[in-house]
Amino acid sequence: MSNSVLYMIPAEHKVAINKLWELLGLGPSNFDVPTSSTGTGAPEYFLGNYENMPAHEEAAVRALRTTLPELDEEQEWGEGGLPSKEDAQAAAAAQAFYIREDQSLTPVGHMQAILSALGQVLWSDGEEI
Repeated sequence: MSNSVLYMIPAEHKVAINKLWELLGLGPSNFDVPTSSTGTGAPEYFLGNYENMPAHEEAAVRALRTTLPELDEEQEWGEGGLPSKEDAQAAAAAQAFYIREDQSLTPVGHMQAILSALGQVLWSDGEEI
């Protein structure tokens, strides 16, 4: 079974979480849509949407909360573009998932409902979109 998933991360964890998803074979730049409370100023969150996310991929990204991906022998946390282990763990713990269970709701409607509940709007170069 596949789910339609909206996922969000606080802005300070964007680079680390994108790298973690990339290590899982997803990405790059999964969390790339900025939001803020006003649509201007610095983004507060970044989001992404995955329509029909396979269950095994959803399980893999959810598992990041407790288990970081295994690195290749030549890789080390905090080197070569990887976040430190502490930053990776903080980013993994901070990611949020919102499953669109009501399939009569469009992906855009789902996103708008979540953003509204969180007091966020889409942000684009300082202008609400």
